[in-house]
Order: sequence, then structure tokens, then C-alpha cells
Amino acid sequence: MKICAVDEVGVSSIAGPVFVCAVIVDTTTKSVPGVADSKKLTKAKREKLFPFLKEVVDDFSYGAASHQKIEEINIHNAKFLAMRQAVERLLRRGNRIDRTIVDGGFTIPGLPLFINQEAHPKADQNFWEASTASILAKVTRDRLMTRLARRYPHYDWESNAGYYSPKHRDGIAVHGPSPHHRRTFGYFRYCLFCHEELKKRREEGQSDEEYLAYLTSFGMYGHHKAWKRGDFVTWKPVCYGA
Repeated sequence: MKICAVDEVGVSSIAGPVFVCAVIVDTTTKSVPGVADSKKLTKAKREKLFPFLKEVVDDFSYGAASHQKIEEINIHNAKFLAMRQAVERLLRRGNRIDRTIVDGGFTIPGLPLFINQEAHPKADQNFWEASTASILAKVTRDRLMTRLARRYPHYDWESNAGYYSPKHRDGIAVHGPSPHHRRTFGYFRYCLFCHEELKKRREEGQSDEEYLAYLTSFGMYGHHKAWKRGDFVTWKPVCYGA
């Protein structure tokens, strides 16, 4: 029996694409020691497993939806678009699929009816095949974000892969957003608030370093929580386009 496992990475990132891997594994193939949900593994462990896993599976393919597509159709639909791309590529290569394991609570819309799909929340923790798809997707997307970081060095993407982090926030605060940021995401809108607030503080004579120290004094999420509560009621949103 041929099992197809599908998993995605980058859903909650505030920059870059959402990325999917679909793998095909024969049920006679033994699980690989050390394989787990990519989020539970160190970067070094994922990188070590990556070339080995590509040889273990019968076949694999990727799908992706850009930040523009995410803004156009929302992250939920963009994720499934990327999932469908990955599975359809495997089918076009002539692969047989007897059972499809999809990470999450929903099956993939738009696939042929003969595809036997099963939605499994936390599949990447319970099926080694889904963990394999998770690792392949994570390593490949991380490498993409590292390449983008060479063109946009202010956001620490080589470390955070486009997810929210204090360094990512500070980069947006000082330098403004990049073309690859997801404008509708909550953490991005918070970082944009920091950018606008910093511009006002510059006019008042405060240095960038002083403002970043002020943000740091709240801890990793304290300033964001205050923003989310509406503590900074004088700020007005600024549109930076889609």
C-alpha cells in the first residue's frame, strides 16, 4: 500500500510563503529513528535527517502559496492550495496513492474523488510519514528564507524564518516592512505600529536605540500584549498596500 502524507509549514509566519511537502511511502518501509514533528527538532537535527529522508521515501513534491496569494485568498485557503499542488504533482508523475494522511482537521478540497483522504490533527506527531513531510517542508522553506535574508538583512530571517521574534519586530520598526511581509497578519500589524511609533519618537529627538531598549523592557511579548489590549489608543493604522 502506498501512503501519501501531507504537511505544511509557515502558516503563522508574518513573511514569506506557506510551504507544503507531500511524500509517498510504502507501508513496508520502516520508520526512521529520530523522526518527529519538525517543530520539536533542532535545526541541526532537521538538516541531518533531510538528505536521508529524501532517499527513504518513494517520492516527494512541494507546493507553495506566496504572501500575495495568502493576502488574496486568506491563509486557510492558501494552505490547501499548496497542499493540492503538492499532491497533484505526485499524481502527474504516475504515483499510485492508496491512502492520504493530511495534517490538520480538514481534508484537501479539489482533489480527485478517488483519493482516499484522512484528516488527522497533529498527524506530524502521530505518523512518521507526516513527520517526514514536515521536516522536508521545514528545511526547504527555512533555506528559502535564508536566501531572502541576503536581500533583506534587517529582519533576521535566517534565524526566525519569517516568524515573529523581537529581532524581526525591531527590523520592521527601524526599517519598515519588506515586499514579502503579510500585511493582514496580527503580529505584522503590531510591528507596523512599532514602526510608526518610532517615526514619531524620532521627530521628538529619541534615538532608535532608545526606542528598541524601551520595547525590550517589556519582555518578549509584553509590548505586543499592551498593544493588543489597546493601551496605545492614540495610534491610527497606516495602510502600506497589499
